[in-house]
Amino acid sequence: MKHLMEKLEQLLELGGIKKDVTFLVISGIAVICSLLKWNPLPFDMAWVAIVLCGTLRRESADTIAAVTILGVQPVLLTGDHKNAVRTIAGELQIREVRANCLPEDKLRYIGEYQAKELPACMIGDGVNDAPALKKADVGIAMGGVGSDIAVDAADIALVDDEVKELPHLVVLSKRMMTTIKPNMTFSMTLNFIAITLAIIGTLNPVAGALVHNAGSVLVITNSAFLLKWRKK
Repeated sequence: MKHLMEKLEQLLELGGIKKDVTFLVISGIAVICSLLKWNPLPFDMAWVAIVLCGTLRRESADTIAAVTILGVQPVLLTGDHKNAVRTIAGELQIREVRANCLPEDKLRYIGEYQAKELPACMIGDGVNDAPALKKADVGIAMGGVGSDIAVDAADIALVDDEVKELPHLVVLSKRMMTTIKPNMTFSMTLNFIAITLAIIGTLNPVAGALVHNAGSVLVITNSAFLLKWRKK
């Protein structure tokens, strides 16, 4: 294998395209080269090169910036080559990167963050992401392009694959916790007062049932406002 790679480098050098191929590879772009014609005498060489490059969604950079402002530290876990990952991370302004990850590597990194008592949210769409999606505190899968295994392993599935909704999802989850805590406090306080009044005979069973149901309706109504809530 080493001999073949050295021979390929020599051919690329002779063809005058080694510098171009090297630049593309360093930039994280995969290049597939094929020698179409080779005549030593007279010297004649023809190459064909196929360039493969992953593209970012237009909203990706804004999404990463938005979740960072919200206090979320983005980490890029991927099985791609480090050159490609470095280029993508630079465009997205992601400082922490883990390249060449196998499924067990992603699983281990999630475990390391959890061992530090840092809540971990995993976002993925492939079969290789499924173990990490399952282990993370919150797993988010792409519902449209994602594999069935990834969707089943995740807690949340983005049906339309709109990653730009992630900041809204983060803010909505915080708003939801803000709603749950007052609901719990109100419900427990109301039940405590109703039980106390029932014990001393002030509240009869029928009135107690009405108070309990009224409290449940108020809690549900307060929670229902989250359905149309959007950050202003």
